[in-house]
Amino acid sequence: MGTTEEIKIKKVHTFLDLAIASIVLAAGIGLYFLLPGWGILFCFIGVLLFVFYKREDKRVGEATLLKEKTLDIDPEYRSGIIDFLEDNTDVLDFETTSEADHLYLEVYFNAEKPVAYVRLYDVAENRFDAATEMIELRDSMAEKLISKL
Repeated sequence: MGTTEEIKIKKVHTFLDLAIASIVLAAGIGLYFLLPGWGILFCFIGVLLFVFYKREDKRVGEATLLKEKTLDIDPEYRSGIIDFLEDNTDVLDFETTSEADHLYLEVYFNAEKPVAYVRLYDVAENRFDAATEMIELRDSMAEKLISKL
């Protein structure tokens, strides 16, 4: 059930991210009047949190927050995984591995709204070569993949 348009995933702030950054910044402002050096440090850290601390992902153009999960998979399952992702089969079977040459499965998913975005990579000699484009799975296909994570 792949899509023809390019799927882009980006990191985004959540309410909790913004709350943590705000608390650290406020603590820095308050601390500045007692210990100026520490106050400046906390303010600096709070600003950095606002800019860089993003814990969730989402597809560009959509509001659904996604979680990221990655797996190292034994290469013998390559054709079965690709068949599943291209909607040629309903069976998904794989085992994880710690071998140097393996498959790397990158999954962004939301279990409440059964949706998953998946990309498979071939890994050899620390080089990641995309075996598939980012593929969108919905409903039962997404549920099958999410249950395996």
